[in-house]
Amino acid sequence: MLRYEGTYHYTLTESRPREQTVSMLAGEPVDLGFTVGVLVGDEPKTLVWWTEDGVEFRLSSAELPVEEMVRIARSTEGETGK
Repeated sequence: MLRYEGTYHYTLTESRPREQTVSMLAGEPVDLGFTVGVLVGDEPKTLVWWTEDGVEFRLSSAELPVEEMVRIARSTEGETGK
């Protein structure tokens, strides 16, 4: 879990789940360019369940604009341990 503070505060969580579940989230699909995430919640907003090389990412923030969430999510492509 990484917490960032600055103009916007947000938390980026990375995990390596042993099992994968398939389910449908009630939320807004978000095109990340390399995969699709799901935006859920109002405050905080959470961009959830995109996986890159077996690492599951979750980005949460009460104040980060969706465009910035997408930019941060895109920056994780090909990266783990950011």
